Amino acid sequence: MIRTYLTNTTSANIRESECRVVTREICYPAISSCISITLVNANIMVGIHCTVANTAHEIRNVMCEIKRTIAEEFTDCYVVGALPIFKSSVFDHSISTRKKISNVIRPHIKILNSIKFHDTTMHPNINKNAHIFIRNAPFSISYCAAVKCLVSGQIPPLSFGRQYIPSHQFTKVNSISNMILCL
Repeated sequence: MIRTYLTNTTSANIRESECRVVTREICYPAISSCISITLVNANIMVGIHCTVANTAHEIRNVMCEIKRTIAEEFTDCYVVGALPIFKSSVFDHSISTRKKISNVIRPHIKILNSIKFHDTTMHPNINKNAHIFIRNAPFSISYCAAVKCLVSGQIPPLSFGRQYIPSHQFTKVNSISNMILCL
């Protein structure tokens, strides 16, 4: 069950199976087999920390609650985490691919741009356990190996081992009927 906390806060650490609304900073601590879904609008971000035990039904319920309570549409959606580990380990196989994850999000929340995916395990020094940091105004996504960076109430400044994700490393997924294009 994904616990939702839809009151606005400035910054938050979003733990496993949680959803929070934030205006400035999100930290997803210790992403090892999970994914993070971050919906971005002008002044807010909604973050969801999905584990391999979460189901498509739970994600749909959260999306419907976000639509009803926060907004019907968002400019961007970022899915960041240990994608290959999540896809091979997830209990609910209806969310075991990028296309299937997109298909759970899109019918409930309108995303004006494409849904963007990034695999944190593609960097050899990160391996699979990473803290993911997302900032709004100016927007940035970064992550670091969990062993090299501690998570506290505040997101730490750039430190040794922290990796910024260049925008060209995101895989943009666009649906055209039954066809998926990775750009």
